[in-house]
Amino acid sequence: MSAAFLPSFAARAATPRSDAPAAYKDATAALGKLHDVHFMKRHAQILQRDKQGPVGLVFLGDSITEMWSKAPEVWKSNFAAYHPANFGIGGDFTQNVIWRIENGELDGISPRVVVLMIGTNNTLANTAPEIVSGIHRILDLIRARQPQARILLLALLPRGPRWQPYNQTFDDAVHRMQVIREVNRLLPPLADGHTIRFLDLTADFTGPDGQVRADLLADKLHPSPAGYAVIAKEISPLLREMMR
Repeated sequence: MSAAFLPSFAARAATPRSDAPAAYKDATAALGKLHDVHFMKRHAQILQRDKQGPVGLVFLGDSITEMWSKAPEVWKSNFAAYHPANFGIGGDFTQNVIWRIENGELDGISPRVVVLMIGTNNTLANTAPEIVSGIHRILDLIRARQPQARILLLALLPRGPRWQPYNQTFDDAVHRMQVIREVNRLLPPLADGHTIRFLDLTADFTGPDGQVRADLLADKLHPSPAGYAVIAKEISPLLREMMR
């Protein structure tokens, strides 16, 4: 894919929200969290995993990816044969994933498939076009460093009203869901149906009333073990095709 995609989205982007952290205005810029202990610890663990043996399947993203560790049996039964690696770090924005790739996380390995889900943490600071531009940048970086890999791009999962422990506020999720729906509408053109596949699991995680399913998203954001089982069930057929 060409970087020429970026200007078209940038031109459509609305003025960033005034309450957005200044460092997160540009969703396509590399941004490390060098003073964040968890971020740097996970980054070091991922670099170490790159050296520990074959990696055939990479899951790349934020806490929703990192928390596959809460469903170890689902992970093992569905993905173990592919030599999977979890490259998720809680709290990551698109900018942080860009920094991680530029700082070696996809070096020295040769995965057949990369599963990417990122952007939900950007939904307060960035517009949908800005987030999609950040995701596009990540796709370009994956393709540059792992040209043999296919990419399964997952839509952002829905979210519901929840307490935000990081800033001690309650988020009604109305604004975030508006952004998420627009991001998911804009993502399909990034997929070519072969090298990059797209899958939207929104319908699996919402009920007839359009609200998130508490049995699958217990805290209205992160999947429960049952939620991860749903993800595994839905992506497994695609992974079998893409791993060939």
